[in-house]
Amino acid sequence: MYIVYRFGRREVLLWGAAAMFTGQIIVGVVGRTNEGEKVAGQVLIAFSCVFIAAFASTWGPLAWVVAAESFPSRLAPKCVTLATASNWGM
Repeated sequence: MYIVYRFGRREVLLWGAAAMFTGQIIVGVVGRTNEGEKVAGQVLIAFSCVFIAAFASTWGPLAWVVAAESFPSRLAPKCVTLATASNWGM
């Protein structure tokens, strides 16, 4: 939470998206070009962990904050309930 308050939600989400994108691109390239090699498997695990860490520290928790702040105060409880239900339903 310190990082969010220090740098702002937008910056944290952008950096998280960049880290997740990088992790997935490397996983895709290495998985496609070096299939079956031991080092490639270790790289896949490492960059999958990078993706998971980036998501868990940025997009995962901040999506709930953004959804809660997006609606007017009088409609927020109902709208957040619908947003949460649609998230779980999808």
